[in-house]
Amino acid sequence: MARQQEIERKKRDLERKRHELELQISALRADFMAEEEEIAKFIAQEQNRESMRLDDEEVMKRQRSGDFGQSAKGQGDFHKSPSRAKGEKQDATESE
Repeated sequence: MARQQEIERKKRDLERKRHELELQISALRADFMAEEEEIAKFIAQEQNRESMRLDDEEVMKRQRSGDFGQSAKGQGDFHKSPSRAKGEKQDATESE
């Protein structure tokens, strides 16, 4: 009779431990899913920012090339950026 009680007690202990393990696994899964969602949002935001930055950069390039094409007509075959042109004007002024 004592052996049977010991067996039943061990079965209950094992079942209790299995239940605790399942609860821990569930908690870990929930934590992981929350972190995964947070990271996915961060990644999406960063990719969106990078995409917007690249779009802005492309718009600026197009605007600059359009501006240069209009202001540099009749001034030669190449276009200078405003900062280089300004720097060259300063150099010319300094050497005078």
